[in-house]
Amino acid sequence: MNVMLAEDIGGWLLAAGLTFGAIIATILAIVAALPAKKGNRFAAVVMTVPGFLAGISAVVFFGYTAIVGNCQFFWLLIAFPPLIVSGLVTLAARSPSKK
Repeated sequence: MNVMLAEDIGGWLLAAGLTFGAIIATILAIVAALPAKKGNRFAAVVMTVPGFLAGISAVVFFGYTAIVGNCQFFWLLIAFPPLIVSGLVTLAARSPSKK
């Protein structure tokens, strides 16, 4: 007997992955503020990369939903926190420190 799934898991699996990825990337970018404060620029920038990737992929998926016709603004809500936090921490790491 063949097993048949009653639901397609493609859409909600992608949504859950991007949502949890954005949450984890935002937390990681917040933690990256500690090395940035101590002057370790490389560690701070490396820790913010997942935030940029999660934010960019959510923006791309929002663009896809806008083109297809069922524009979902949820993806912009998911995209902005990791992008903003990662950008601020990267700017803080790249700015010259006053010692």
